[in-house]
Amino acid sequence: MDFKWIVVPLFIFAMPITYANNASIKIEGRVLPAPCTVNGDTVKKTISFNQTEARSLSEAGTGGEWNKFSLELDDCPAYLNYAIATFSGTPDEDDPNMYKNNGDASNVALQLADDTTTYGDGSSMTISIDPVTHKGIFMLSARMYTPKGNVGKGTFNSVVGVNF
Repeated sequence: MDFKWIVVPLFIFAMPITYANNASIKIEGRVLPAPCTVNGDTVKKTISFNQTEARSLSEAGTGGEWNKFSLELDDCPAYLNYAIATFSGTPDEDDPNMYKNNGDASNVALQLADDTTTYGDGSSMTISIDPVTHKGIFMLSARMYTPKGNVGKGTFNSVVGVNF
């Protein structure tokens, strides 16, 4: 009997051996109802000021008449107790707590406030959500204000962004 040997090269010892450990990743979360709805009137709010005479803003630190308005959130989820509005806009060069006038009247800015606080660029206002109506109302006022005095005649307009 004749045996023929077949040589099978074995590379097992030449191959690197790696060991892998199994891992489990646990991912958890919650699905929450949608946040409040921004009231349609609030989405593109326009505040109009009465004409103001430049001479009534001749001294530094004076302002025109306050114009009251509100920003409203509707249909807030029952679990939500409060809401935060963060304001943004171009600060006035003479007073960073005021917003720049984009019109051509000089030395005048926009002042945005509630009964106790002025809200400049980057500031936030917190209100409670009504647990019965599920609404939140930010009560605010705005006026033309002069940090330097000597307001020059012209147009007045300013833009403030609000992030809820």
